[in-house]
Amino acid sequence: MSKKLDLAFGTVETSREIGQFEMFLHAHPGSYASVGHTRWVEEVCVPGVKAGEREAVAWWQADDMVGDAVVRAVGPDRAELKNFRVLPIYSSENWKVKGAGTFMMQQVFGVACSLLDAQKMITSQADRVTLQLDITANNPAVDFFRRQGFNPYGQADLYQPGRPELLMSREIELV
Repeated sequence: MSKKLDLAFGTVETSREIGQFEMFLHAHPGSYASVGHTRWVEEVCVPGVKAGEREAVAWWQADDMVGDAVVRAVGPDRAELKNFRVLPIYSSENWKVKGAGTFMMQQVFGVACSLLDAQKMITSQADRVTLQLDITANNPAVDFFRRQGFNPYGQADLYQPGRPELLMSREIELV
């Protein structure tokens, strides 16, 4: 008997998907202060997705959103990843799926390259692009990002004084 996952991946485009995406963001602020996270969702992220300045991607299991990521171009050959979240995913037989985050990150790499290409942000001589992110320095997910090839290049108090964010990046080979 096969185990069914019923997973779907795609960009967030329709008004229904954008509404679901916004609700998902509000429900999962991570370690960020609720006021700052709410402001980012409502004033930066969702308007940026609607305007085409940011690409929101999501993963659904059946009709439930179980993960998301936001990508935007920040310069020639460079994109930024925000809000990468993956909730636990279970099969139809109720066993927890391992490796979903790694699979989802591979999808993000493709989206980042496509976004840079669509916005004419890949220089003609580039054979790779850089994907950068920031994460609270003591967040356990730092290890996940390291396993995905991200390396630290700095640290800064970006969102709250006295709470450093680790700045990480990795190169993605263009194919």
